Amino acid sequence: MIEYKFDPMAMIAQAINDLYPDINVNIYFTTIDSDGDEKVYGRTTFPEEGEPEIDISIETPLQHIPEIIAHEVAHVIAGLKAEHNSSWELEFRAINMQYNLLMNMSNVPEESEIVFTECIAYPDDGPSL
Repeated sequence: MIEYKFDPMAMIAQAINDLYPDINVNIYFTTIDSDGDEKVYGRTTFPEEGEPEIDISIETPLQHIPEIIAHEVAHVIAGLKAEHNSSWELEFRAINMQYNLLMNMSNVPEESEIVFTECIAYPDDGPSL
């Protein structure tokens, strides 16, 4: 039997669903074209009909995927026009805190790098948002 002892995708999904039980969003792992010289790791679209869609680049390092998902879901919660304003930041930080709370309550390996930082920016080795 295969058993995941630590699943960061399930954990970020749980954190989001704990905070926003009525959220409806489709998340896809796909290729995303670069934006000029910058790599794009996540993108949120709001179709005229249907649920918002989040694309996560398949080139995103595993340790950054939960934060990219949180970043993009914060766009869904804050709304199309919020961009990275204080409303978006409040939602992002709420997801961040819930995820870290779940991490602290679980059996996460001590050497895990999949923990959000206090700041929104990534460390030097992380993707730019």
